Parts: sequence; structure tokens; C-alpha cells
Amino acid sequence: MRHRRFRLRPPGIPLTPEIRWVFIRAFGQKEWQTEEPIDSRGACRMALLLDLGPRIASRTESADLVRELGPEGAENIYTLQRSAAVQALRLIELSRLVASTAAELGVPVIFLKGMAQFLAGETEIGSRDVGDVDIIAPESNSQRLWKGLVEVGLLPQAVESRHEYPLLIHPRFGIVELHRFIPGLRLGGGNKPVCADNLMEKELLCPAGSLPHALIPNRKTRIAHALVHALHQHVWSPRAYPFFRVFGDLQDLGVACGEGWEEALSPLIGWRLSRREISAVLDLLEQFSGNDLSDVAASDPGALLRHGIASVLVPRYRAKLRYRLFVDTLLRRRWYKFGQAAKLFIQRFQRRPRQAATQPAPFVLDSITPAAAKAGPSDSMAPTFQEHGKSPLLS
Repeated sequence: MRHRRFRLRPPGIPLTPEIRWVFIRAFGQKEWQTEEPIDSRGACRMALLLDLGPRIASRTESADLVRELGPEGAENIYTLQRSAAVQALRLIELSRLVASTAAELGVPVIFLKGMAQFLAGETEIGSRDVGDVDIIAPESNSQRLWKGLVEVGLLPQAVESRHEYPLLIHPRFGIVELHRFIPGLRLGGGNKPVCADNLMEKELLCPAGSLPHALIPNRKTRIAHALVHALHQHVWSPRAYPFFRVFGDLQDLGVACGEGWEEALSPLIGWRLSRREISAVLDLLEQFSGNDLSDVAASDPGALLRHGIASVLVPRYRAKLRYRLFVDTLLRRRWYKFGQAAKLFIQRFQRRPRQAATQPAPFVLDSITPAAAKAGPSDSMAPTFQEHGKSPLLS
């Protein structure tokens, strides 16, 4: 695991009472009581944009939500939770269909990411959004499983990637993604991606609690996968995976500072993440759990916090992330010279004098519908923050 510089350089963000409330309600101690007035619509907007509404609803007593947000604000938060619960129940039913089909074919099937959390009973249904069912199977049987799922009614799509077979969509329940390998994970610090055969050979699996014919990765492997999925695979594309979701998964998995995770995860992560980045994640999670965000401003955990907020609230920063994604994609595909030239151009672009941001009309959240929650944030919903102002800055 490399000791390299910290990759994220987000702008300063006002640490408003609404933002502080969202993080402490999502990850802090449940008995915490706010001591400062908060704007109900602003807090609901932040919960929606940061994808933390369902977690807040599942961890907060209804009386506290009504007292802090009012009846309308509390109902908005509970609407997000109900939408997440309905989607999770649909995908759990789809997982049962996948597991039974795999059992009939005699193919071991391994559930990954959010569905693994639900099946293990570590994450409460309705406390986390989940978009699809991610599975992986032994390479010799993957094609047979894919065809078997088509035969039981899932519809194949033309979308295919290097690490996945074409998507499968059930008309009622949702999407299944059958992986060829797990992006970002490595064994022994090597370059070869981890596949299902590796997980079985190294005994990194355990039974999926509620599905008798299915498997999930063990706790250590799920922690490593959560980290590389958020901070390696999707760090430059937060729209594909909300950044703060990983903190809820790690908290549900019982991860805490001082347990030597940097060293323990090194064989599974290799150079994808540095020890410094993993330490920053654990330190920020500890700050969240302690209800205290006062010491994170000028630190690596503060950079993570500002990155997650700015990636959905600051259009200029989102544009920089898209450029960085473009460069990293070129470099991964070994278009080295072109990628280096593009990287130099972007570095020059980032050093240009910044234009003064104009404050748009405030976004007013009248209500949150399940359709809006499912669609996620859009550019029109993201206010532009001034880089300096009267509010305390995370910088």
C-alpha cells in the first residue's frame, strides 16, 4: 500500500447548521440533541442531495424528527426511507429468484455490496438506497448462470463492460449485474483482479444469512470492497455512487479507528488506496460517531468531507471531477502519452484564476416524492456556494 499524497483537493465549504445536522443524525450518537436552530427545508434538501435521508430516518426517533424539522420536514425524510425500503424489498425478492435459479443449475452465486449487507442482516432495510443486485459466480459457470436467468424471465440489455456481463432487468423487481471480477480488489498486492474462484480458493466467503444457497464475502473483504468502490472506482464519478454511502456501510460493519485496518486491508487493496486515505476515512467516521466536526477542517478527513459535499453542491468542482475521470480512464486504457498530455492540460486549467461565483435563486423543497428520491439530485437542485463567506469554512 503506497504512502502517496492525498489526491482530493476540494474547495472550501460553509459548515452550515443544516449540513452538521445531516451528518450527526446519519452517523452520530442517537441521543444527540441539536442546540442551534436549523432550516427544515435546507436540512431536507441536504439529506436528499447527500443520499442520507433513509439513514437519518432509520436512526432517529420520530418525535425528535418532528421537533427538529416540523411535521412536513419529518414526512419528507420518512418518504425517502419508504422509497428506499420498497426498492430494497423488491431487490431482495429478486435475489431470492437469482439464488434459486443458481441452486437449480448447481452454480455457486456470491452477492456483493449493498445486497450482501442486507442478506447478512448488518444493514436495516430502508436505511440505505440500493440500485441493483450485484453478483459474481465462478468463471466456468458464469455464462451458464447468465443464460439461466434469461430463461426465468430477466431481460438482457446491450449494456456491457469489461468487468460485467450484459445487464439483466426483471420487469417487476429491478436490475441484476453479473460481474466477471471485482474492480479494485487484488490478492497479495498483485495486478490480477479478484474473481469468484479466488474468493473460494482463499476461503474469503461465508453463507448469506437469509438465502440458504447463496454466499457473501467475509467481513474483511466487504470492508475492502466498500473502500475501493467509493474511493477508487467511483471517487471521480460521485453521481454513479453517492460518496457518503460508504460511511454508513463501514459503520454497519462495525469498523472503528485503532483496529489496524490499514495493515489488515493492504493485501486486498494494494496500491489502489494509500494508508493515508484509509486513515482519513476511519478518522472522519470517528468524528461523525463522536458528534464532533470541529477538528476536521484543515485535515485529510476534512478534505474527504468537503469532497463529498462539493461533488454534489459545487458545479465547478463537479466539472473538475469529470475531467479527472476522463484522464484516469485514458491512463487505465494505456493511452499513456495522450493521457499525460490531457493531465498537464487539466493541471494548467486548474491553476487559472477563479471567477467569482454567482449565487442562484435558492432551491425550495416543497416535498420529496419517491420518484424524486429515486431519480437523485440534478444540476438544477445543486446550489452554488461562494468559496468564501461569513459562514464557517471547511477549508
